[in-house]
Amino acid sequence: MKKERSKILLDLALTDSEKFREQFIGKTTEVLIEEIRELEGKSYYTGFNKEYIRFYIPAQKNNSIYESTSLPETASITENSFLRKEGVREKDKQGRVEIGQIYPVLAIKAMEESLLGEFLSE
Repeated sequence: MKKERSKILLDLALTDSEKFREQFIGKTTEVLIEEIRELEGKSYYTGFNKEYIRFYIPAQKNNSIYESTSLPETASITENSFLRKEGVREKDKQGRVEIGQIYPVLAIKAMEESLLGEFLSE
């Protein structure tokens, strides 16, 4: 009986989590890029939005990656946004993405326990 209740609760939690993530599809959110990962032979930038949803954003071949150890001095945390707009970055002209920075990302597809996104074009 205990195992059955546990399975029912776990299934319910997964369903609720999926519904929560799906409400972001087609919307733009700010994502803190934390690292690059390989997934099924492809490279993805990964990070979280302020609702703590993991995003995977395909890394383009022309994207260079460079790391930052701190946020821009003009950035500050606010209640309605991860950072004031001065802290939100766009890819530079070479398409570089800086690890440790926040970028606007369009959520395009729900994945298992995460969302697939794409960087907004400049």
